[in-house]
Amino acid sequence: MATPFTAQLVALLPRLRRFAHGLAGAADQGDDLVQEACERAILRQHQFEPGTRLDSWMFRIIQNLWIDRQRAGRRRGPTVEIGEADTVMGADGESDATAAVDLARVRRCIAGLPEDQRSVLLLVCVDGLSYREAADALDLPIGTVMSRLARARRRLHEMLNPGDQL
Repeated sequence: MATPFTAQLVALLPRLRRFAHGLAGAADQGDDLVQEACERAILRQHQFEPGTRLDSWMFRIIQNLWIDRQRAGRRRGPTVEIGEADTVMGADGESDATAAVDLARVRRCIAGLPEDQRSVLLLVCVDGLSYREAADALDLPIGTVMSRLARARRRLHEMLNPGDQL
C-alpha cells in the first residue's frame, strides 16, 4: 500500500521528468536523474519536513544530482553519445520533420545556456512555476531568479535569432 509520501511523489513524476529532461538535454539521462532522485527521496523521506513543498524538495534533489554528475564528468573527461533517435510520428511528414528540427534546435540552445540560467528557465517556462516557487525550489532570492530568467530568455533569443535585436 502506498504511503501519502509516495503517492505525492508519483503524482509529481511528469513534472520531475520535464525538469530533469531539460537539465540533462536527453530523455534517458533525465529519466536516470528522476529515478535516482526518487530513490534518494524515499530513502531519506524522514528528512522531508511535512507542510513544506515536496515539489521544491524534489527539484532541488534533481538539480543537486545533476550538478554532481557535471562535476564528476569534468573529472572523467568528455563522453561521446552514440546517436540519439528522437522520432516524431504524424500525418504530415514535412511539418513533423520541421517541428522535430525546430525542437531539436531549441533543445540544443537550452542545453547551451549556463546551468544556473537553464534551471530557472525550465522551472518557470517549462514547468510553469511562479518566480517565488522557483526561488523556493532553488533556494535563491526572487531577484536572482528574475535576473537569471531575463538573461536566459535574452540569450535563447540571440541563439535562435542571430543578428536580431530585442
